[in-house]
Amino acid sequence: MLVFLSLLGIFLSLILLVFNARKYTASVYLGLFFFFTSLYGLYQYILLYSKSVTLISLFLVNLSIAVSPIYLIGPMLFWYVRSVLTDNSRLRKTDIWHLLPMIVYFFSALPHAFLPWQEKVEVAQTVVKNQEYMMIYEATLLSKILPAVLIFIFGFSWSWDIRYGPLNCSLVTYHKKNRLPFCRNNIS
Repeated sequence: MLVFLSLLGIFLSLILLVFNARKYTASVYLGLFFFFTSLYGLYQYILLYSKSVTLISLFLVNLSIAVSPIYLIGPMLFWYVRSVLTDNSRLRKTDIWHLLPMIVYFFSALPHAFLPWQEKVEVAQTVVKNQEYMMIYEATLLSKILPAVLIFIFGFSWSWDIRYGPLNCSLVTYHKKNRLPFCRNNIS
């Protein structure tokens, strides 16, 4: 079921990006939000439910750098809400800070992408035999530097994306308080 929903989400997000991006520029952020969310669901299915050693060895270590865009799920939703409310879908110079978690994760996972294939297969075989091994496997350079608790607290995990919920609510509240009109021509 998770595979079906993830593939359907990827397909629908690509349709949204291809056919709706020119008319509504804010829909680019929405399409990327759905794409990254679906990609994360597919990644989780392969790591948690798949018993294929090849797929796990590809996705756990080799494609861990490809998973770094999951850290853009929160910013994409924030940029979409902001562009719908303000009718301005351009990014600002300060928006580069939203890319910081993805950049940190990408560079910390990069050395593990060049591990020998046999070592990746051994890790995948261990994961297939014991799912808890994934919790202690240090898939990135960052996990060697910082313990997992500090990574979670300082936002280099899904807690980073959870912080965007209150940020989006504060945008809506600000527009309601100041009686700013919602821009109807930018809603997709």
